[in-house]
Amino acid sequence: MNRKQISLFSVILSGFLLLASFPADAQGSRVSFNGIQLGTPYKEFVKQLKRQGFKLDKEREEEQIFYGSCKEAFLLGDYDGNPAVVHLTASCKSKAVYEVEVVLREMIDEDEAIETADRVLDETRARYKHFKYEQPSLNNALIEMSARGRITKYLCLPKGGVLLRLYQVPGQDDPKESFGSVTIGIYENTLGHEHVVVWRLYDRIVGDQASREAEK
Repeated sequence: MNRKQISLFSVILSGFLLLASFPADAQGSRVSFNGIQLGTPYKEFVKQLKRQGFKLDKEREEEQIFYGSCKEAFLLGDYDGNPAVVHLTASCKSKAVYEVEVVLREMIDEDEAIETADRVLDETRARYKHFKYEQPSLNNALIEMSARGRITKYLCLPKGGVLLRLYQVPGQDDPKESFGSVTIGIYENTLGHEHVVVWRLYDRIVGDQASREAEK
C-alpha cells in the first residue's frame, strides 16, 4: 500500500476496529444507494434508477435474469463523473433488493482510483451514524464491465479496500447486530491496467430473509 493509499485510510488505520460515531444529523438505519433504500421491490428499484438516467443493459432482459434463487440485473450509467455498472441482487420470492454492487470505471491510474474511493468513503461516513471499520477480504476477481455495449468479465487484482459495518446504536460491535455493510475496494484490470472502484452495499436484514427464502 503506497503513501496515497495510506492517506486514504489513515483514519481507519488509526482507529482500527473501533466504533465511529457521527453527529445526529447523519442519516441512518437503512442501507441505500442514490437515495433508494435496499429492501425496495426489485421492479421499483429498477424504475427509480431509470429515472436517474441508468439503463438496463441491452444484452439482458429484465424479466429473464435469474441465477439460482435470486433475481439480478445490470444497469449502465454514470456516477460521480465515472461510467458505472450497477448490479442489483434481489430475493426470488419477495423480490426485495438486498445487495447493490457498483463498478466505477475508466480511472487511468491508482491515484485517480484512490481519489474516487475517498469520495465514496466520505459519502458513506456522512450518511451513517455508527459504524466500525474492518479490513475486508479482497481476492482476485472477475469483474463484469460494459465494453462497446457488451458485458465482459475482466480479471482484476485488489489494491486495497475498507469495510464499514453499520450499526443502529453506539457500542455495538457484533456483526449479527449490524443492519448492513458497505465495502469499498480498488482493483486493477490486468488487461490495459485500467483501475476500478468496486462499491458494495449490503442490507443484512433483507439478505437474511433472502437466504431463508432460498432454503424453502
